[in-house]
Amino acid sequence: MLDGLPKNSVVALSSNGVLNANTVNDFVELFNKVMKRLEPKKIVFVGSIPTQLKDDKRIIQFDSHLQKMRKGV
Repeated sequence: MLDGLPKNSVVALSSNGVLNANTVNDFVELFNKVMKRLEPKKIVFVGSIPTQLKDDKRIIQFDSHLQKMRKGV
């Protein structure tokens, strides 16, 4: 997993499909493994950021298509 991806680069992630407490916990666990292995400088994140990750200063968040529709954008 993650072979060929450079360390200290930019990582892009999406919370698409993260719908309930179980999937949020799984997502956060996988997120932490990826961050430990790749040590990214920045994280481009599309969708809602789980509460457990909101303090990560590397995250640049963009709304998903559904979030934009709900906001009327």
